[in-house]
Amino acid sequence: MATLAELTGQQVAATDGISFLPTLLGKKQPKHDYLYFEYPEKGGQLAIRMGEWKGVKTNLKKSPKKPWQLYNLKTDRNETTDVAAQNPGLLKKFDVIVKKEHQEPTVEAWQFLGPVIGN
Repeated sequence: MATLAELTGQQVAATDGISFLPTLLGKKQPKHDYLYFEYPEKGGQLAIRMGEWKGVKTNLKKSPKKPWQLYNLKTDRNETTDVAAQNPGLLKKFDVIVKKEHQEPTVEAWQFLGPVIGN
């Protein structure tokens, strides 16, 4: 949305979107500090992408206290080696991000994070 708005000169409501027009024009691109995802598939899952790191939790409806899986995408793009045990500080940051970013959905099928974040 931010890219289309910039291309067409339109104003948009405040969002967390960042136009990728600079990349298309070969210029320096602003980046998000992280990307946050929640999905009801696989029994409720969430993911955070921060730089070279990707943290994942799946099957949260059944196991709300399930630990993070953590992958270094720079060295393991196929996500074959979970390095969560070696990076507890990063996992704590991910927990803070989840609490900050989660908004309780109105669709019942998407309501799986309450027990995970302590709501």
